[in-house]
Amino acid sequence: MVFMLELLEHLPSAVGDRVLDEAARVLRPGGTLVVTTPAVEDLNTEITICPECGAVFHRTQHLRSFDLPILDALVRRHGFHTVLAKGVDFNYLSSPLPLRMAKLLGGLVVPSNLLLIASRLRGMEGRP
Repeated sequence: MVFMLELLEHLPSAVGDRVLDEAARVLRPGGTLVVTTPAVEDLNTEITICPECGAVFHRTQHLRSFDLPILDALVRRHGFHTVLAKGVDFNYLSSPLPLRMAKLLGGLVVPSNLLLIASRLRGMEGRP
C-alpha cells in the first residue's frame, strides 16, 4: 500500500508523474494507492510575497490544484484503476460548533479535500 497524503499538490507535474510511476513500480498488481489533496483550490487566493527577497509563492507551497476528474485521469495514466473517489471534509473536526451542527442537520457541506483510492492494474511491469 502506498499513501500520498497531501503530497501531489506540492509537486511540479513532471515530479508528480515520476512519483506516481514509482508507486506503480513498487506495488504489486492489485496493490492499493491512497491519495488525498485539497479540493479544487484557487491557488491565487493564498499567494504571498517574501519580505526579504520578494519571491512570490503559495502560502503553503501548493503548485497544483485538483478536482476529481483530473485526479482520476492522473492516476489512470500511471497504471491505476480508481476504486473510490470522493470529496471529504477534513476540516470538520476543527470547525466551530455551530458549523458542525449545521452540517449534522443537513447543511451544505463543501468538501475541503479529495480522497482517491486506486488499485494497480496488471500488465504494468514494463513501465518505467
